[in-house]
Amino acid sequence: MSETAKKKKRNTFSRADEYDVLSMVLIGATVLFAVFWFGPVFKRLLQSFRDVWTSLYYYISEVSGNYGAVNATVAEIPSDLHSVVPTEWGTFKVKCIEYGRLLKSKENLKDCFSSLLSGVATVAFYVAQFLPLLLLLIVVLKISYKNENTERGRKTKPLKAYLAFEKHVYHPAKNFIIGYVHHLRDKRIWWRVLAVLWLYNLNIITVLLEFCAYAIYICMAWSTNISSLWPQVVKLVMDLSVPVSFLPWWLLLILAWNLFDGWRQRRGLEKLYACEEYNKAFLESHPGALFLVGKQRAKKTTTITDMALTQEVIFREKAQELLAERDKQFPHVPWQNVEDFYFITQENHTLPTLASCRRFIQTLRARFEDERMEGPKGDALLRLLNKKYGYIWNDFCFGYDREKYGL
Repeated sequence: MSETAKKKKRNTFSRADEYDVLSMVLIGATVLFAVFWFGPVFKRLLQSFRDVWTSLYYYISEVSGNYGAVNATVAEIPSDLHSVVPTEWGTFKVKCIEYGRLLKSKENLKDCFSSLLSGVATVAFYVAQFLPLLLLLIVVLKISYKNENTERGRKTKPLKAYLAFEKHVYHPAKNFIIGYVHHLRDKRIWWRVLAVLWLYNLNIITVLLEFCAYAIYICMAWSTNISSLWPQVVKLVMDLSVPVSFLPWWLLLILAWNLFDGWRQRRGLEKLYACEEYNKAFLESHPGALFLVGKQRAKKTTTITDMALTQEVIFREKAQELLAERDKQFPHVPWQNVEDFYFITQENHTLPTLASCRRFIQTLRARFEDERMEGPKGDALLRLLNKKYGYIWNDFCFGYDREKYGL
């Protein structure tokens, strides 16, 4: 390689280097956020470490019998913590009662309806401004659609603009982001550092430390200081106010929707599984022929199909239980070889039915018990089975080691 080529290769800035530079820039920006925006978080982190230490000290002193020697700070609210909720449980109850009374008052209802009317008036004002423009756009589109297209076989100007945007902006940005995600998967140190920094910035580490500190403390003081639960709620609200105030509302809305959607799917699947178990119990308690009658469009076909699928699931589960029992009964038999062989024969259609599989097993058993199959005659039969069915083992029991495990 010439000197010019080597120099050119040294000066080449690969995409991986760009991703590394981007990761360093993101980490630097996160550190700047931690210093200038999330400054109070560091103080709360030190307080949480102190709470963990005093809780551990309190736990050890209580276990060793030195009662009351340590005052666990986790049960207290720091004096410099600006709380948005009352720090005392009694004050909170009074505020809740007062809030309920004001919520049902006549003045509050009047203010609510006046605010609602004011919002409707604001929306109507913007609608009245943009409605003529929307109607004008609809008219222009209808007129343009009525005109005959004389540029056949050519791309229109809007299509050219969109294709240019897609080529020069959308696809490069998409490929860059996807490549960066794959780069983070390959070099996990980058996203791990970013994750730890943002867990610190959003006060999540503080919340976890406070939870651990209170869990250690309450296991020894639950019978004497159960009232310390309210200060934990106050501190939790204040710690969670950091991510809530920093993250934009639309991102919080997306996170809330994902949490709700996950909960909704879990509840739906639990309901479906419960219904399936009920259907299984019904079919197992009513063996034999079932007659399904009903008027037209009463979902009889749907019910029959569901019953057939449920019965198939029952058969599969019973087959799995039987296989598990046989596996425990004969643990040294190479069942995986049997499964792989039948999978191949099913794909090749050499043993397509259950009856053909049973006949094949009976043939193997007969040849296995026949003492004449120990010599050349047995080898010739094994070659024939290999050619016809793909049977690759040198015995008639799927490679079972008789010398080691016996019969």
